Amino acid sequence: MIKEVKYSECKFSFEFKGDEGIYVPTLKESIDGVINILKEITREQAPEAFVKLKITKFDTGSFDIDFLVILEQTKNLLGSGEEAAKHIVSILGNIFIVKQFLKGQSPEQIEDEADKVKIKNHTDEEMTVDKKVADTYFNNPKIDNMVINIFNVIDKEEDKTELIIKNEMNEQVRIPKKDFEDMKKQVVHERTNNNKVFSNTVETSLLIRKPDLTGKLKCTLSQGQFKKDYGEYKLFCVNG
Repeated sequence: MIKEVKYSECKFSFEFKGDEGIYVPTLKESIDGVINILKEITREQAPEAFVKLKITKFDTGSFDIDFLVILEQTKNLLGSGEEAAKHIVSILGNIFIVKQFLKGQSPEQIEDEADKVKIKNHTDEEMTVDKKVADTYFNNPKIDNMVINIFNVIDKEEDKTELIIKNEMNEQVRIPKKDFEDMKKQVVHERTNNNKVFSNTVETSLLIRKPDLTGKLKCTLSQGQFKKDYGEYKLFCVNG
């Protein structure tokens, strides 16, 4: 089948509010963190694609960096990747939004609702995000660590009062200095294989075949409650 390379692009910016200058280590670590997060998102959402990050402009006043994400995809001619870069950049911004919402602590509850996910933080506030955002973030602790590294270096500059992330889809997240400490805390942890981030309520019939020589064996099935830990099913059998 004939294939071609498809390109998509999306603009976004990082604005460091405060003094118009920025130290080189802060700039380097921030840019490294952004490209590494973009690579992880791309690996999850479009593993056949290759992502590149271009700096298009520096602005002074505060310190503003304009980026251009370029996504290269090899697709057959029936595929379409025109919106792929926007999708990747949107997930990037929403990951920062989710981490800010969690206020430095792991989520109290994560509930799968079709193509959306409802998240509850430790103060019992709730937010709903696209399932792809939650799946990418909560299933990959490396992304959380990369965000942490960005704020570790930003917070060393006392004059930096806020980080603003904007993209060409008019999505924006503002993270003020008072939230930097929480942004440096780990909220996504390594999990063992086969664990799932999401919980879902399903009603179904369950057929259980049991070795019952007397005909008096009674079994019940109970489900564990999802809250920080994952729910599990337990089968209890007693002689009746």
